[in-house]
Amino acid sequence: MMTRKRGLATSIMVFVFVLSFSVEVSAEQASAAFLVVTMKDGSSEVFNVPVDSDKVDSAVFAFSDAGLHELEGKHNLIAIINNVPITTGDFYDKISGLVGREVLSYIIDETLVRQAARRSGIAVAQAEIDRELGIYREAAGENFNAFLAEYGMTEADFRKTLEMSLLVFKVSTKDVQVTDEDIAGYYESHKADYTIPERVRASHILVETEQDAEEIIELLARGADFQSLARERSLDTNSARVGGDLGYFPRGAMVVEFEQAAFSMAVGETSGIVKSQFGYHILQVTDRTETQIIPLENVSESIERLIKSEHALDFKQLVAELRRDSAIVVFDPRFSDLGTTTLP
Repeated sequence: MMTRKRGLATSIMVFVFVLSFSVEVSAEQASAAFLVVTMKDGSSEVFNVPVDSDKVDSAVFAFSDAGLHELEGKHNLIAIINNVPITTGDFYDKISGLVGREVLSYIIDETLVRQAARRSGIAVAQAEIDRELGIYREAAGENFNAFLAEYGMTEADFRKTLEMSLLVFKVSTKDVQVTDEDIAGYYESHKADYTIPERVRASHILVETEQDAEEIIELLARGADFQSLARERSLDTNSARVGGDLGYFPRGAMVVEFEQAAFSMAVGETSGIVKSQFGYHILQVTDRTETQIIPLENVSESIERLIKSEHALDFKQLVAELRRDSAIVVFDPRFSDLGTTTLP
């Protein structure tokens, strides 16, 4: 019947609370609920209460000295503090006083955007949100979760933000017409943006002195493995962890001496000693790609969006336009200035 019972003779603290719930329970849980009672001496007792939760909508627990008259009409309780009930009304009044204006203003703005989208038959597909989310994930990399935490958001929160951003873009550009000629013209005038320059992929071993570099050259000549030497001897700790690999880089990304050596070598070739401001390098070129131009058909959709973005409004601008043509009635006198229509 009960656990952690410390004696029913102990006076039970007067309290009343309402419990409304809709939860999934196992077969074992279906026949019992739990009542936690705080005693006057500060101890607690937990009682198993036989009940079929499938049949319960709400429940009131009370004792004969509970002073029910003091709680009359206060059935939406969310907390009791030393026999003082906190109702949802109390909670709402405090929250609305603190952040009510900001919250109501945003609710109005978001509702206006969604109404405008429905009127124009505009919707945002989950695939679109997934794509936008993927862009942010790729940009942030392993810092994505830290990015969310910085703004106090979960991924679900961020998805809602992305959805609203996409709705604002679509609603504010719904009348912008972009032709194939417009897209082709933009592509031609921004050809450099769609050109991937020649790149080299190289690994290196960085050492402090020329004597150290000569020793590395000799070890390689004897058949030592380049990646193993990079892990063991390179002062560039970031690349050393991956065998000296620096990935792909275009011209202009490295110091001049390093770049000249890398772009003058054939794939698979290992350099001599290359001196730079960082020390002495031994390079190995592992791959290279020639200059590539991304075909128009691969980027036409993104170009259309870029052209439309020149005419797009941000959230505040769009909402300001929508408010001018909307009837907004705010009944709470504290926030009446957020409305556009005055009550008679």
